[in-house]
Amino acid sequence: WWTPPHATMPESNGTFNSSPLEDDGTIDLTLMVTEHPDIKTRGAALLESMKSVNQLLQQCGPWISSANFPEEATLEANKLVLGVLSKTQGAIQHLDDMDLDAMKPEWGDRDSVRMARKSLIGVAQEIINRLDSLKIHLADPAAKFMSRSAGSARQQETTFYGWGLADSLDQNQSESKQPVEGAGGSRSRSPPRQTKPKAGADGESNSDTENSQERKQNRDTPHFEWKKGMKLGSAGRYVVKRQVGEGSFGRVLSCVDETKKITVAVKVVKG
Repeated sequence: WWTPPHATMPESNGTFNSSPLEDDGTIDLTLMVTEHPDIKTRGAALLESMKSVNQLLQQCGPWISSANFPEEATLEANKLVLGVLSKTQGAIQHLDDMDLDAMKPEWGDRDSVRMARKSLIGVAQEIINRLDSLKIHLADPAAKFMSRSAGSARQQETTFYGWGLADSLDQNQSESKQPVEGAGGSRSRSPPRQTKPKAGADGESNSDTENSQERKQNRDTPHFEWKKGMKLGSAGRYVVKRQVGEGSFGRVLSCVDETKKITVAVKVVKG
């Protein structure tokens, strides 16, 4: 009778064995000695799992040896490792649950089925050991990439509803305290101090007159002229892509934050 392959344990010293799993004919032999449907089904499934493991070893081996993991391919490989691992563990569970007392004569004798089951479990354990090794080496880079993707998704959501300017508010507030040059010379962005309205000779308050003049001046002030690729901010941090909105006081532009590599909305006031 054949002997089940000796299962190797996952590497515990940080090394990685990228050599492929060798099919020594154990599975083919088990499929020949019995017609038990569970042996046939699990044997075929383990052959497919072995092929998948060898493909993963060939793909991931260079990444692990060089510690250079491509993001999308690593996430996909990690997903495949977990899927094949779950499938192989399920195969072992099905083999363990086989009822050898419910045998049919056409399936072969009990001892042949029992030994075939033992051999398949040994093959499955070998596959699981190699998958566990892959899982260990892919865990850290996959977790880093998934965390980055989740953070990017949260930032995109914040960008859409919150204009994505939380990081530039402090800069804008500090800039608002600095004088800026306009058509009428130097002016400050600080809000005007509130004063008590005074009535004029015609009974209309001075504040109403000033507000009316301010509204007229705002209507006459042209919007900011932008071009695709223009850089905004003191360090040219925001690169303009397109306009997404326009109002009475300015325009909203979709820009790329060159520092964080995300899309943000930048509001540019008139004047």
